[in-house]
Amino acid sequence: MIEFLENLSYIERLFVLLSISLIVWNIEVIYAFKPISDKRKHLFENIKFITLGIPAQLVMGSVLNLSLEFNDKNLFGLIEWFSIKNNWINLIVSFLLLDFFEYIYHIFMHKFRPFWVFHLVHHSEQKLDISTILREHPIETIIRLSFTTLWVLITGVHFWMYVVRQLIQVISNLLAHGNFRLTNNADKIVSLLFVTPNMHHVHHHFKLPHTDSNYGDVLSIWDRLFGTYKKINANHLVFGIDTEMCANKIYDFKTIIMLPFKHLNSKPETINTNE
Repeated sequence: MIEFLENLSYIERLFVLLSISLIVWNIEVIYAFKPISDKRKHLFENIKFITLGIPAQLVMGSVLNLSLEFNDKNLFGLIEWFSIKNNWINLIVSFLLLDFFEYIYHIFMHKFRPFWVFHLVHHSEQKLDISTILREHPIETIIRLSFTTLWVLITGVHFWMYVVRQLIQVISNLLAHGNFRLTNNADKIVSLLFVTPNMHHVHHHFKLPHTDSNYGDVLSIWDRLFGTYKKINANHLVFGIDTEMCANKIYDFKTIIMLPFKHLNSKPETINTNE
């Protein structure tokens, strides 16, 4: 399995992820929580964000790849420090470490104002669906991949472990942002361990304190352990950010890209933040 994952081509990984996206897309169409009038237009609006971020993805992706190569050659980081010989246990330990660090990263993005002003581009989405995962400001892409590189070096995770983690992470994020919900009974069980759409929808509610809750990436255990888990009645959910609820402004691409710079020069109380 390790050899297979290490030799998985970019095209093969892309095919797997696109197939999963198509499945989730159709689930949204059939079981939409909040119907979106023009899903294709909404998709193309969010594609603009990921397209603009391609240069940042390429540069930071290369840096991340170098850090993975460094780990493979130098046997560096916590994984090596633990001296665990079993690959399956190493995979589980590395997954838990990376997921915990992603939880910490997400809190940083909300609590540290210079980071939050870029992260609010993602949160300004008022029509949450799987395409929302594409809605990321290019500067947040740089911040995110910088932290990911740091986590990779600290943990000492190897390339094949990272590939497994990334595949699970993308699937989880697609499902978590999906415009559908689990039944209450199913959610009670699944959300004990994993982030569900029901749980992540609360994180995208437009008002504090719910915006600052449910930070988990794949696993929900960190929110439960550290007291950041919250629930809200589905009928009360409103997606977006309370200071940026003008639809015309939010869906004007140039305006939303420049929004962080406007907030960098504003008083902290003018944006949805605890500072």
